Amino acid sequence: MNDYVANYLIKNNFMLTALEFYQELLEEGQELKLLRDYFENKEYKNEQASSSNSNGMMIQVDSQHTKALEEQLKKKDETISMMEYEIRLLQSDIAKLKGQAKESFVIPTVNKTAKANENTEGNEDENAEGNDEPTTPNVDHKMASEPLTVHEKQVVNYLVKDYLVKQGYKISAISFTDEVHEMDMFNLDEVLSNSDENELPIGLSYLYRHYYSGGDKTKQNMKDTKALREALAQLEQKDKLIQSLEKSIQRQDKAIEKLKSQLESNATSATTSDETPLNSSTDESNSVVSQDVMVLQAKLREFENQESSIIQILGEKLPALLETAKSNKRQEFMPILVATLQSHPDAEVRETLSESLFNLIKKPDDQQRQMIINGCISLARRISPDRFEKELLPQCWKQITHKYTERKILVAEACGELSHYVKASLRPTMLLTTLFKLMEDKTDEVRASVVINLAKLVKTFTEEEDVESKSKYFQIEEMTLKFLYDKSEAVEDAATTQLVPSLITWCFTFDYLFEKFAPTLLSNIENLIKKRLKSGSNASSSKIVVLLRCFSGVIPYILKLMTKTMPAEIHNSENTKDEQSMKKIMDKYIGETSLSDLEKTKSASWKGLYWLLNVCTRRLLSVAASVNIEHTNISKEIYTIFNGLCEAFGEPVISKIFEQKIVSLLETSSDTIIDGTIEVVKKEKDTERTSVTIVKERLLPVYICGVLPFSPKERISEVLRTLIINVSISERTWESSHMPFLYNALISGVTMNEKLRNDILTVVCKLAVNPSKVVRSSVADILTELIEPLESEILAAQILPALITVASDMESDIKMKAVRGLGILACSLSEVADFNKLSTQFDMLLDSRDRSMFKEVLNVFSEIIPQVDPYFRDSFMIKKLVWLGKQNNQNSDLRDRRDTANLLLDNYRALNGCIMTDEIISDIIEGLKLLSNDCELITDSSVASFVSQMKEELEAIVQQHAKEQTKGSTLISFSALIDKMKPNMEGGSGAMSSLASSTASILGSKENNSPNNATSTASTTANNNPSNNSTNWQGIGSGNPGKSNEEVKENLKKIFTFGLAGKKQ
Repeated sequence: MNDYVANYLIKNNFMLTALEFYQELLEEGQELKLLRDYFENKEYKNEQASSSNSNGMMIQVDSQHTKALEEQLKKKDETISMMEYEIRLLQSDIAKLKGQAKESFVIPTVNKTAKANENTEGNEDENAEGNDEPTTPNVDHKMASEPLTVHEKQVVNYLVKDYLVKQGYKISAISFTDEVHEMDMFNLDEVLSNSDENELPIGLSYLYRHYYSGGDKTKQNMKDTKALREALAQLEQKDKLIQSLEKSIQRQDKAIEKLKSQLESNATSATTSDETPLNSSTDESNSVVSQDVMVLQAKLREFENQESSIIQILGEKLPALLETAKSNKRQEFMPILVATLQSHPDAEVRETLSESLFNLIKKPDDQQRQMIINGCISLARRISPDRFEKELLPQCWKQITHKYTERKILVAEACGELSHYVKASLRPTMLLTTLFKLMEDKTDEVRASVVINLAKLVKTFTEEEDVESKSKYFQIEEMTLKFLYDKSEAVEDAATTQLVPSLITWCFTFDYLFEKFAPTLLSNIENLIKKRLKSGSNASSSKIVVLLRCFSGVIPYILKLMTKTMPAEIHNSENTKDEQSMKKIMDKYIGETSLSDLEKTKSASWKGLYWLLNVCTRRLLSVAASVNIEHTNISKEIYTIFNGLCEAFGEPVISKIFEQKIVSLLETSSDTIIDGTIEVVKKEKDTERTSVTIVKERLLPVYICGVLPFSPKERISEVLRTLIINVSISERTWESSHMPFLYNALISGVTMNEKLRNDILTVVCKLAVNPSKVVRSSVADILTELIEPLESEILAAQILPALITVASDMESDIKMKAVRGLGILACSLSEVADFNKLSTQFDMLLDSRDRSMFKEVLNVFSEIIPQVDPYFRDSFMIKKLVWLGKQNNQNSDLRDRRDTANLLLDNYRALNGCIMTDEIISDIIEGLKLLSNDCELITDSSVASFVSQMKEELEAIVQQHAKEQTKGSTLISFSALIDKMKPNMEGGSGAMSSLASSTASILGSKENNSPNNATSTASTTANNNPSNNSTNWQGIGSGNPGKSNEEVKENLKKIFTFGLAGKKQ
């Protein structure tokens, strides 16, 4: 017995258990040859020696063993749920097979009488079986060689462990338990807890003795048990089939009962609706209905045992049922209707039912239409194509002229959804013709549905033998263009996103894409541009954008055409047709060949390259050169197309073809070369401009935004740096007059592409310290132009430091440009730290005591006061106005002093509509006092009077607040005073007259915007002003929830009537 256990342990790789078993046998003085030969083997020793930790021990229970046990426990936990489910199944099997197992095995008891009976019965069985054929060794071997099932392996593991424990090999049993990690040990005690201990065999020793004592009879009984299990499994399957059939029969019975009840209810309703005051007519109606019911019941009994009984009854009664059913309940008849249509033998009845199918709902919505289409698809899958086309489709086409929009949409959807289930010959004829008729419908929803389903129909035109669909190309192209020009946005969007991609794929399959459809798109774009330039209208701009967007879908197929039509002599050495491999070969050839040689390629030799160079690139550049940069939506689509081309092809096509073609046009100075390369369409007012100027203006953004972003970073930086320098110093056909073209290109670059934006800002900031004065001056202008399109975070991080650098330049004119940039930048910043940096830089500029710098700062201040953040205005600008007033009082140059006084007056008048605290108003009063000293130099006395009245009004506000002991913010309004002074100003002469004319327009715009500005500046002050001056919103805005709209309007009216208003906290 020990030999069998040892053999089982080694066979199942339970090495640790086998070793412990071997050691325990040696301790008892026993030795198994099998275990000795295995563990004394040299190869085993070498394996153990190589895996040991040089301590001479073959196996030791150490930390590594503990970790292994932990991992085994984790795996056991993971399989618990699976094993519990299997145990439940096994328990049910045991319960079913218990009776059969008792009959198959004869279980002897431990007393002698039972043994004697067992021997007697065994002899009788042997005599009875004497005439049977003995079991052959081959059959036994086959049974033994079969792999153990999960259940069998669990039982054997349990019996081996039980044997080791009962024989006293406890260490071996423990090791065996640890090593059995793939499945849990089968707990036979729990399974048999309700069974008699003498009823079933327990123990490996008993099974061994019983097997050999029973001989062939026991073996045969085991085989019989296996066969019995298979028979039981087959019986279970048959039971399930019987149950399924019984359920199906019950469903059919319920359907018949439902139909009977519906017919009876319809008969009852018909009787009720037809009642008249005359008793005779009522009786007659009741008798007729009763006869109908009796006839139906007779037919049910007649066809009760026939297979087609239900189908024939349904075919006869369904139309009437549908007419009487409520419209919102008719969809419940769809399964019955489809099943009846499928199986009914009468063609006339099927025709009636087909008509009912498409007229099931009067105005079907999206879900109901889809339900009808699904029913048609279900029928198409189950009946022959000929029958589907003859019976179902004609009923669908009848709906084309229906008055309801939903019915027409149903026809369009049927053309798209059912196109897969009709013959290929019907798709370009019947289905396409139907959609062609519907496209003229006046309803946008119908036309949009036609577009979507035409896209689905075109996708089915993929069969090579479908010659008919090829002949319909021009009709489909006509429909597509008409949809693209449709006035409805829904139709246009559906055509752009769904129809055009399907058409492009189909055209490429049949080699129509580059021969017909793509050139047609380009021709339409060019014609629209010419039409727009000729008429001067912008109405066609949106359609140009749509067509350009459609052309973007052609780009992936250009690359496929290039690899597909590559000449054999180029890729002959490479025996491959993989697209990626072909592209590598193509890139290598283009990289080694000059552009002039590539342009000599003929269409016959390499169609793809010829089309890319001489059709696609040339015509797209012609379109770009014909579009004014003011049409940003068209320009962005052109940039997107070149982005797509560069992304699809990559290097070296970008640098060798796209970049060189554009750069050669940008750097040429000959109109002849340009006109010979591309076609530049000009407006009438542009006829005097040269083609060189137009190309530089319109193709420079294409180069920077469309091509350059896909070049290496070093290449981008070098190109931008060289371009800015060349335009600044007028090199390589560039002139300083082209600087606005560069501004526009750089602005487009920073707004369209984040990566390109960082590259542009980095290059421009580095050029702020360029040795060339002209370049630094250009950088100051570029930085100023880039402020508006950028966000405040980017401005504070990159533009502000660069402008501060430029403002520190040694050249005064460059500083002047930086002042304007800093002023514009102040209106876009929001952080206190950034305003502090601005204040410091303005202080440095004013400390130079340069009178020209004073005037430039005052000019900038007067422009930005209404828009700048209140914190910067109150904490810095107003204080600097007071300081400049003091400096101007000390100016000995009377003419310069008078000019500066006029600029100071513009700044104070720009405060109209701003909200100020009392402290700031006091500063303004001080500045007005200083300004009144300079007004004596102006001959017109009205100026001094105007300044004096401004000062008096502000003093009155401060005195009133001091008297009332209130603090708050006040809306400064000089509107009434300005209106009062206008006649004197306009009638004056000299400096006052010029002052009036120069500031009237500015003040007018500021007065118009003052209420909005007051609200925004007050809000910003409340949030950002680091001082403790807070704005009181009572009577000004919506800050006080208790104030009604009428009260707010009344307070605002008072403010603008009297020119001032104090606010209490």
